[in-house]
Formats: sequence, C-alpha cells, structure tokens
Amino acid sequence: MRADVLASVYRQHPERFVRAAPEPPKLPEAAWINKPADLRHDDQTIPAQG
Repeated sequence: MRADVLASVYRQHPERFVRAAPEPPKLPEAAWINKPADLRHDDQTIPAQG
C-alpha cells in the first residue's frame, strides 16, 4: 500500500526525488510494545505447584 502511494507521488513529482525513486523501509522482524527483559524458552520456566 505504501509503495503504491510512493510510486504515485514519484510519477506526479519526479523532480522532488533527485537521487532515485522512493522505496518504503523494510518491516522489522519483531515489534514490541513492552519488550521482555529476558526471553525465556518454555523449558526454562518454573512449573506451577499444585
């Protein structure tokens, strides 16, 4: 979607882009709101007592 918008703007105003046609940035592999301090695997957690 964003690539379509950038391509449209480039077609309308190529003089604004002196180096090359714009490209959207790559998406990150992971996005966190509150990243855990330590990522543990399931085998490292303490089992529930009961």
